[in-house]
Amino acid sequence: PFLAHYWSLGVEEQFYLFLPWIIRCLSKKTLIRFLISMVLLAPLLRLFLIVFNPWHFPNPWWGVYQLLPCRMDSLFLGVLLAYFLMSTSLLKFVKENLKLFYTGFVVCMAGIVIFTLKYESLLHRELMTFGLSWLSLSCVLLILLSLADPGRAGKFFRSPLLCHWGRISYFMYLFHNPILEFLRALFFKKGSHSSKRIKRS
Repeated sequence: PFLAHYWSLGVEEQFYLFLPWIIRCLSKKTLIRFLISMVLLAPLLRLFLIVFNPWHFPNPWWGVYQLLPCRMDSLFLGVLLAYFLMSTSLLKFVKENLKLFYTGFVVCMAGIVIFTLKYESLLHRELMTFGLSWLSLSCVLLILLSLADPGRAGKFFRSPLLCHWGRISYFMYLFHNPILEFLRALFFKKGSHSSKRIKRS
């Protein structure tokens, strides 16, 4: 359990192995079509695996959550964003339609709040299928707004507090689970043993 959260690093490394070959072998037009197709396919694949569970896993949820093909929408959305940011036309379009993109971002954030209030965990069909794609789209809009509107959104994300959190965030990701597991073993197990002794006495 100490290193269980490193599954996301495994997904990233698999993705980095395949991505250069995909970019090298496909033409620009074909690459864009491929990326869009994979983004649209991922939530449908998650839905299929949850509903039919073809491998008869006792718990299909975590496979759907952790397998590379099931998480490729967020990864390929990032590739699409990076591809279009190589040209200035995308940021120019965003700057000319800031109200539209801010409205879209507010709608995405409202959806995340509704998901958070409605569901206690990720283990729900709606969240596992389209909720993950919704979250990825929210991140894309957030990046676009911070780049296209540096006076407002960009200034907020350059604040000292957020910059500090950005510098230590990867460290927190690497070690938060071992620290939590250590504290849980140190305190909660002791509490459970003492409660058993009280019951026996």
